[in-house]
Amino acid sequence: MMKSVLLKRLLLLLIALTLLGVGRSFVFAQGSGISYPPETEVVRGVIEIRGTAAHADFWKYELAAAPFGTRNYFNITVSESPVTNGVLGVWNTGTVQDGTYTLRLRVVRRDGNYDEFTTQRVLVGNTLPSPTPTADVSPTATV
Repeated sequence: MMKSVLLKRLLLLLIALTLLGVGRSFVFAQGSGISYPPETEVVRGVIEIRGTAAHADFWKYELAAAPFGTRNYFNITVSESPVTNGVLGVWNTGTVQDGTYTLRLRVVRRDGNYDEFTTQRVLVGNTLPSPTPTADVSPTATV
């Protein structure tokens, strides 16, 4: 008997929160994130970082990168315009050393709280490998 009363109260609470909109922003924010580049993608030069930065209580988004395994993030862009399935920012990877980076997207709400999304192990490879020397084989005459 006690269990059914508790379950009914929890169900009523869930319905009330849904009607009040609590949780709506969570569902909306779940659509945010970085769609390109994907994990372990090798990038070079100037690239577009694509995805979605939107929220029911949107204020701004911050797109940043850091060498993998560190928290030394540097901003790529900050914008007060939401983006849905579009270009979040443009990153000139020529300004950083070759290596592995983490991309971070923060979708900041008007109350200052934020949702954070990361892409691990984006590989910057601007330095192309040197061509392997080949032997110069010239035909020789045989007598």
